[in-house]
Amino acid sequence: MKRVLGLAVTTMLVLACGSSAVFDGPAPASAASAALVRKSASKADIAQVRADILKLTNKRRSDAKLKPLKASKKVQTVAQNWSAVQARKKKMHHNPNGSKQIPKGWRKYGENVAAGHASARSVVSAWHGSEGHRKNMLGDFTHIGVGLAYSEDGVPYYTQVFGKYPKGVPGERSRAKFKKTSRPKISGVRKTGRVLTAKRGTWKPGGAKFSYRWLRNGKNIAGATKAKYRLTSADKNKRIRVKVTGKKSGVKTTSRTSTATARIR
Repeated sequence: MKRVLGLAVTTMLVLACGSSAVFDGPAPASAASAALVRKSASKADIAQVRADILKLTNKRRSDAKLKPLKASKKVQTVAQNWSAVQARKKKMHHNPNGSKQIPKGWRKYGENVAAGHASARSVVSAWHGSEGHRKNMLGDFTHIGVGLAYSEDGVPYYTQVFGKYPKGVPGERSRAKFKKTSRPKISGVRKTGRVLTAKRGTWKPGGAKFSYRWLRNGKNIAGATKAKYRLTSADKNKRIRVKVTGKKSGVKTTSRTSTATARIR
């Protein structure tokens, strides 16, 4: 079923083979995926299987020369909640309100569901082997959430929720990283009583805010948190380093540490 809402296309596709249990799939993607059909599983096991599904889905996209899908915590919450509903009802079916539950701002929405598969690899292979589900997996989406829950008799129920968010999922911080950062350097006369200056080097993108931490023989120097540091008698015959930390909205906080100076005179 396809709904067109202005520029947003909502795709709801049913996995035919997911209506019956399939336990003889290929080798699992990880040890956690090897024994899915049981009455309970640890949170760590479930998290690993969800990660395997994401990895295998993105491998299919890579093979098709498509960009990988980004994991979204908010979209995953919707997927996980829906898997729990299916498991509780012991019925594989689509979420009629999924497009309303994921964060606003999406341009396209899709969902795949399945039940009974014994491994992450098995369920991803089944989805990929179904034309409709393959269109979701290889579709024009940017983000994904994966859900997995067990019924009381141990049958796993899977959900993939897809969203196209050209500007990112609202409220989720980007995990972009600083690129082309160079190691900080220290300038100045290495003698007690003199001042050393931290040269933070090149950081891209620009516009970051920086903090400093001076170290003596690898240990923090109390109160030494400025770009300049005056050497004291405690530094004599010791080696000094400086750690520079860059912070910028939307970019992962990153620290770089200089090489050690020669021993302070």
